[in-house]
Amino acid sequence: MRPRQMALALNGSEDPVPVVYLACRLTNLTDDQRKLLDSWCTHVEQAVTEAAGGSAKRWDVAIHAPFAWSAPWNDSRSAEDVYKLNSTTVGGCAAVIILCIDGGGLGVGQEFAWATSLRLPILLVHPVDQPPSRQARGTPADATVVGFQNATGLAEAVKAFLRSNRSVIEDSKRRSDSLAVTLLPLREMLAEHWHALTDLDRQRVEAESRVHRLRIEQLIDDDHALAGASMSEILAIVGAMQLDTTSVFGNPTMPDLNNRQRGALGVAADEYEWGGVDVLALETRARLELARGGTRRLSLATPADWVQFRDQTNFDV
Repeated sequence: MRPRQMALALNGSEDPVPVVYLACRLTNLTDDQRKLLDSWCTHVEQAVTEAAGGSAKRWDVAIHAPFAWSAPWNDSRSAEDVYKLNSTTVGGCAAVIILCIDGGGLGVGQEFAWATSLRLPILLVHPVDQPPSRQARGTPADATVVGFQNATGLAEAVKAFLRSNRSVIEDSKRRSDSLAVTLLPLREMLAEHWHALTDLDRQRVEAESRVHRLRIEQLIDDDHALAGASMSEILAIVGAMQLDTTSVFGNPTMPDLNNRQRGALGVAADEYEWGGVDVLALETRARLELARGGTRRLSLATPADWVQFRDQTNFDV
């Protein structure tokens, strides 16, 4: 298992760095195709680190390549586990690079769709004599298509892509955290109702919505999955759960915190060094609980109340 397979952070920072997802076809490859893709993946990974490390203002970036991490010839995970791994990884990425060979595969097409739904910058690179399908090239998304003749051309395309999308890539965590806070009311409402259902009722929701149970649970558990979900999926689940769409999407009755509660939250945030996104998410969660009539034991009027509330809710943005 190669050390480059998961993440190459240039400065050894302990803080999360943006990740570029490198996708390529992994099934039904000939030996020659495998060797070629292995070489291309290596060139892409080197180009990513060189583009970031060689810029006038050095920056951190990481790369995840399923070719080295979960390819069928060196990985025994189940189909369901591979789906979960790759969909979760794409969801947390800042950009996607797709190496197109012989039109790609179903898995690559799925990864392309995930990336477009999450509004990620995408680079489709292909040998000049093997362009991706017209449908892929015509997708209305932040996608750049570049043909290359050799490894040097491939590396240059990757470096140009990173340079032109640096600001978007570096800003990915802030956007992701902000979106998680925005989706928190919807996700928690769906989770509350789903977990309250009996197994028979869950089967009914699955049948009526025509959304697989595992997909429903993924949308509840994963902010990125919910962010990339189609409106059709969400409306189908909401309808099958018999929820009021106004309360789900508008939530106009969610009460605000009073001045004392806000002040206590501010003191606790300063004392325990909670980040701005954490504080906003915690406030949103508290307002949701107040709307449900929850947090009755906690007035949230002291810093200690907020610390206890944070612990009780297993807080994790």
